[in-house]
Amino acid sequence: MSLKPKLILENFNSGKISKEFAIKTLIFLIIESKNDLVRFDSIEILGTIGSNHKSLFLLFEVILISDSNEKIRIAAFNILKKCFPIKAIKPISHAIEWENGDLLIFLIEFLEEIRFPKRRELLIKKIKTLNKRYLNFIVMDANLGNLRYTELKEIILNYLMYMSFESLYFHRHKIPLALDFYDFNFISNKKIFSKFENIE
Repeated sequence: MSLKPKLILENFNSGKISKEFAIKTLIFLIIESKNDLVRFDSIEILGTIGSNHKSLFLLFEVILISDSNEKIRIAAFNILKKCFPIKAIKPISHAIEWENGDLLIFLIEFLEEIRFPKRRELLIKKIKTLNKRYLNFIVMDANLGNLRYTELKEIILNYLMYMSFESLYFHRHKIPLALDFYDFNFISNKKIFSKFENIE
């Protein structure tokens, strides 16, 4: 049998192979394949077939935390969210600490959807790790606890946008950012922080 993810799905749907065999073969491709597209398709199809076996949770937990390809990590997150919404909270909470791309947005939105009790603390901890050299509009640490979850989330989303602007600028011009770029502030954050200006 050809080890192609879509063909594995076709053979499973037609009854040529069992669900157990399909799952084991897809797991093999996810772990052993050097082709990220094959790995991505295997994860997607594994989610389509559906299984909440403990071994799959452990597999996708490792992928979410350690895989170098963000697209693969996002695919793993989608499976965890779908098949293991409660057990996924712990690895998702850890992943928030070092994610700084699109996946970070998905993780934050997931915690908001399930109303995770410690979601504010996680965002405050994340904000404290951001590069404050670029974020001169961030409030003092003592004031972060006064912000609502949506306001904390907005700080992080604006930071990601800010960094994408910086990356685009460097890519196009290949020169250091002008000093006035460092002074760039998001209007929404000015509104959020204005009420804390007099807090010591």
